[in-house]
Amino acid sequence: MLTVLMGLLASASASPVPLTDLSHQADRVVMGEVLITHTEQDSTGAFTIATVRVWETLRGVAAPVVDVRLPGAAFNHQDLTVHGQPTLLPGQDVVLFLSGDQLVGMGAGAFLLEGERLFNSNVARLSRSTLRIGTQEDPLFASHDIQAVRAALR
Repeated sequence: MLTVLMGLLASASASPVPLTDLSHQADRVVMGEVLITHTEQDSTGAFTIATVRVWETLRGVAAPVVDVRLPGAAFNHQDLTVHGQPTLLPGQDVVLFLSGDQLVGMGAGAFLLEGERLFNSNVARLSRSTLRIGTQEDPLFASHDIQAVRAALR
């Protein structure tokens, strides 16, 4: 619980990375749904692979599915968390700014998508319902809207 609260405080105090910065770093930008995640390990370390079904490719080579490599992994008896990195969960609708198979901006290129709004990746561990208070959107979590992303990628 303390970790979640600290993450919320950190995300509330940090402003989102400008879309122009993310756009310059990304060779691919996709919109889609996280289907599944799994952990892999090799001689360079442990990481999580999130498989995303792509609805729309906003930049780069189109593919129906992309695998995104995230630093850190969860094993049965050990959790190798990389502070500040988003956690992508199955069922989440996302917009991802990618360089190769990794998120740009040390994870800043991951956004939850709800309707036309993108939400900061630092709160990606939270369910969508926690991004709202009653029927009002919490402005601390709002990052960008999809039209601003499209404009930045032109």
